[in-house]
Amino acid sequence: MVFPFDSSLYSPIVEELDRGTESVWAVVRCSFYGIEQPDIRLLANLIHHLAGARETIPITTSILNRYREDETEIYLIELHAAGLQAGEYFLYLFAEDTQTKSRSRANTTFRVK
Repeated sequence: MVFPFDSSLYSPIVEELDRGTESVWAVVRCSFYGIEQPDIRLLANLIHHLAGARETIPITTSILNRYREDETEIYLIELHAAGLQAGEYFLYLFAEDTQTKSRSRANTTFRVK
């Protein structure tokens, strides 16, 4: 399933965001095989890479939509971070089953100009 969006307001990003961006939407797919009726919790961790030091940025996750396809959960989420400054960021997304504590991770990098 593809989640539609208003292309006059939003556009897919791969590498770069504008300074001051406060939220980003993402589509997250995750599967927990062998776990009946998983209770999945999504978490995010954003790190600003500054000249050799790493600063963790507080970030919250809101689930906007959820869809199940066979054994795969597909989420449309909004990640909230207060006014991102220029630089390179590392985004880590975690999906965790609250019952078994099984966890998977995906990560990406992007720049704020």
